[in-house]
Amino acid sequence: MSDFADNLTAGSTPQNAYDYAHERSNSPFDQRHRFVAAAAWKLPIGKGGLLLNNSSLTSSLVGGWQLNAIVTLQTGNPFNVTAADNSQTGGNHNSYANCVGNPFAGATSDRSQAASPASPLRFLSLSAFSQPGVGTFGSCRPRMYHGPGRQNVDLSVFKQFRLGEARQIELRFEAFNAFNHANFGNPSSSVANPVTFGQITSVVGDARQIQVAGKFYF
Repeated sequence: MSDFADNLTAGSTPQNAYDYAHERSNSPFDQRHRFVAAAAWKLPIGKGGLLLNNSSLTSSLVGGWQLNAIVTLQTGNPFNVTAADNSQTGGNHNSYANCVGNPFAGATSDRSQAASPASPLRFLSLSAFSQPGVGTFGSCRPRMYHGPGRQNVDLSVFKQFRLGEARQIELRFEAFNAFNHANFGNPSSSVANPVTFGQITSVVGDARQIQVAGKFYF
């Protein structure tokens, strides 16, 4: 939790400089849950292994394989529900919407539907928010809601070719975001743009990337 956000992670100005208590909410970098698991399995075949532990050609070709994986699962980042500034207090501050109902009534947690322009479903319901009146501030707190979570799996296969006792060449076949999983960004969250409000229009992270690399140990 925080009542202040710096310029590097969020807008640093509150909605009302005389009411910092209203700014107390989820921290900009709050991720409630994050799970990361890494695994490496060097197959016990070839020089130094349980099978073909010799210097034969068969041992060199069949042995020396290593499988690797990194799995990352995490919840989304918080975001503001904003509105047009009608406070008549100058423009150098945040402007939040009014919270008037259940933001998830009629909404969907299905990321694919919230990201489809043809779908009527949205990540948040517009009917739960309203535009503050003239000379007033919005009642919503900043960063009240979290966007979609993220999933990522990196896979790689290494193959070692020994050149004597101390030296070896390692070929690496690596796939980042191996399953090409689309991780969506936070939804549009300005009540001043009702057409796109609650709709997800962006992705975060990269699509699948595959690379081949070589490494020489000496």
